[in-house]
Amino acid sequence: MLFFNWAFFSDTIEAFKEGLNLYGSDGVYLGRLTTNKYLADSVFNEYGVYGSKYSQTSIWNQYSQYGSPYSNKSAFNSYASYPPLIYFNNYFIGYLTTNNYKPNSLSPYHLYDWLLYNGF
Repeated sequence: MLFFNWAFFSDTIEAFKEGLNLYGSDGVYLGRLTTNKYLADSVFNEYGVYGSKYSQTSIWNQYSQYGSPYSNKSAFNSYASYPPLIYFNNYFIGYLTTNNYKPNSLSPYHLYDWLLYNGF
């Protein structure tokens, strides 16, 4: 898996921490990428729409199209052609996927640590 090189964002990242979002390849909003589990739209708020393991719009729901190991739109399908997309201030920057062949991808298994390391 590739990890993003954020060196060129160093000056602006602090000002736009709320601008890191996740979308399904079909355009469905899948939540804010932040370690703050108390934000309503955080992917790590287990009681929220985007962090619950029961929500259809959560990557943590193994039965949803975004979290199933079998869905072509899932972050957890190692062969997914259309995994969730990561956007920074409305600009596409990469994929959230276990597919090692997708360029500019970040594994969902490393997501929390990556966000923590980068101050999100």
